[in-house]
Amino acid sequence: IREKGKAAQSFGGYEECELYTMPRNEDTCIVYEIEYHESENYRRYFKGHPHLNYFTHSRAESKQGHCLLSIMPFDSTYQFNQLSSNVPLHPNSSAPLYRIILRSQEHFLHGVIQAKDFHASDVRACVQALARELALQEQFRIATYPNAESEILNMDESFVKDKVKIGVINIKPGQKTELEFLSNRDEPGPFRDFLAILGDRVDLKGFPEFDGGLDIRNDTTGKYSVYTRWEGYEVMCHVATLLPYSPTDEQMVQKKRHIGNDLVCIIFLEGDAVFSPRAVKSRYIHVFIVVKLLYEKESALPVRYKIATVCRDGVPIFSPYLMEKNVFEHGPELKNFIICKCINSEKAAVKSPKFQQLQKRTRTYLLQHLCRAMEDYECVRKITPRKGVRNPPQLNAEVYENVERLVSDYRKVFSVPKLCDVVFVVSANQLPIFGEFILLRICYVI
Repeated sequence: IREKGKAAQSFGGYEECELYTMPRNEDTCIVYEIEYHESENYRRYFKGHPHLNYFTHSRAESKQGHCLLSIMPFDSTYQFNQLSSNVPLHPNSSAPLYRIILRSQEHFLHGVIQAKDFHASDVRACVQALARELALQEQFRIATYPNAESEILNMDESFVKDKVKIGVINIKPGQKTELEFLSNRDEPGPFRDFLAILGDRVDLKGFPEFDGGLDIRNDTTGKYSVYTRWEGYEVMCHVATLLPYSPTDEQMVQKKRHIGNDLVCIIFLEGDAVFSPRAVKSRYIHVFIVVKLLYEKESALPVRYKIATVCRDGVPIFSPYLMEKNVFEHGPELKNFIICKCINSEKAAVKSPKFQQLQKRTRTYLLQHLCRAMEDYECVRKITPRKGVRNPPQLNAEVYENVERLVSDYRKVFSVPKLCDVVFVVSANQLPIFGEFILLRICYVI
């Protein structure tokens, strides 16, 4: 952090990051980009491009457990058959490169490998060499699962969201406790102007877009909120002054229920107000973005804001960086910086140890489920008629219009002579009729 021009100080379970005094160009042009999560690499590099997917057998007893490998040529101009694993190396390169994503219970690795390092002559040899490096007791098996790409994408991006919730709290001079912060009901002019920068004030009743957990039917969470769209992301703000206030709710439970469960919270300081992250009691908030108004409207100088961030321990640094610019005038650039900072801060927060442990358990379950589905499909696909027996008709993949058509198609499949050792005969008026689950169980018996 010091190399980035910041000094970190442990502060109540958080790291308070302040800028060193350094010369800065106020006209610095900052590129606002959403930071990609590592689990989005499959969408960025593999989706829609020819590639191969390999998985390990469910009975593999390696330390890594189930493994799922995606591999493609690093040179996007080199195409190969998606259903063939005997692929020669790039003819125009003595040292071809392959982009891979390796998923296991412990790791999610993305990188580029060089075939010559594995003494490989084709893709299959390269994959087998990787299996040896991982000390797998079972070799990788190519996946021909028809929905593999979409299922892998859903698994990888199970923690990737394009909808973000942000808490917003304004603090007045002299206020030091959480209850004082949340008891504010009025919106001074500067704070209202700042909310207008964040997004549009929307009527919650019947709101058709992302509601962020707010009530859009009965106005139990307030009548209005602040919402915006930015670079394909939907952002809903939980503004403390817009959430309902009740004199009987001394602990501000209703407001804490929303703001306290956000990963990111914006703190707006009025006048000479100061903020301590220890004042907000939440196990879920991992990042505070502190905004301080430098000049009032009555001044001859333009309205300007100074930005600072406070992060919980374990949250990695995220862009846009304050070392590039931390003072902004009231305008579109301020919105771009704040919204981009909030989105990237939430992506960074889920990389903290607390959320990594949760993701590991979920990823392990999803990986096991997908690998077993791929294996089950391979088992059914490899069932072939005995020698000298004609190929049985395939089941119609269309949606069945009625039960009679379903029974007719199944009867055609199982009426082939010598296809099955055991044939179950079900009368027309007897239930349940053959279904997909029973078909798979019969195939396993065969």
